[in-house]
Amino acid sequence: MPGLCAALSKLSLSSTSSSDDSSRSTLDLANEASEIRDVWASNLEEEFSTIRRLVQKYNYVAMDTEFPGVVAQPIGKFRSITDYQYQMLRCNVDLLKIIQLGVTFLDENGNRPEDISTWQFNFKFCLSKDMFAQDSI
Repeated sequence: MPGLCAALSKLSLSSTSSSDDSSRSTLDLANEASEIRDVWASNLEEEFSTIRRLVQKYNYVAMDTEFPGVVAQPIGKFRSITDYQYQMLRCNVDLLKIIQLGVTFLDENGNRPEDISTWQFNFKFCLSKDMFAQDSI
């Protein structure tokens, strides 16, 4: 788990929360019974500390990412529709900044910790500077 914490600490987290809750992630909807912790620059270290303790028992991770839409489509010939879809996903992930990363921790039996099992890491995003699909924001 040190790799995940180290990688996340290098990313640029947003320092403020959004008041618009209309774009709830998949993890939000799937994990209603447990609290979902929003992580911003202001509470990053505290949440990493909690995750480091939790991961000793709950060391399986489900992840969800949010990107600001689809802005590019690959051109050329593709071996299959699956190959085309992969290339479209890859080129958009390469071009766009991540908006949010969700992680949910489980044990080897699929059990989540009580209270908090999911963290949403919120990253800096600027509508005037960063690329996004108009219909996604």
